[in-house]
Amino acid sequence: MTNKKKRRRSRTIPILPIIGLAGGVLEPVKRVVSGDWEGGLTELAQRATGVDLTTGTFNPQWLGSFWLPIIVGAGMHKVANWLGINRMFANAPSPLNKLRL
Repeated sequence: MTNKKKRRRSRTIPILPIIGLAGGVLEPVKRVVSGDWEGGLTELAQRATGVDLTTGTFNPQWLGSFWLPIIVGAGMHKVANWLGINRMFANAPSPLNKLRL
C-alpha cells in the first residue's frame, strides 16, 4: 500500500484586491495621518456604510468611493485567474511565486 502525499497550495498574496482596498481607504487614512483622528474615522465609517453619522442621511456616492475599487480589484483578480496569469506567477522563481494578481 502506498501513502498519499498531501499537497498544500503555497500561501500567496492577492495583489489587486489589496490595491482596491487601499484605494478605498486612502483619503480617510490621509486625514488620520495628518492628525484629524475623529474626521478620518468618521469619513471611513461614512464611506463604508454610506450613512452620515452626524445627520443620519444616506448617500450612495460614499459607497461607490469605498466599495467600487474593492469590487474592481476582485474582478480583475478573477480575470487574471481565468487568463492563467496567476499560474505563471506560481511557476516563477521566488519571491515572485508568492504573488497573485
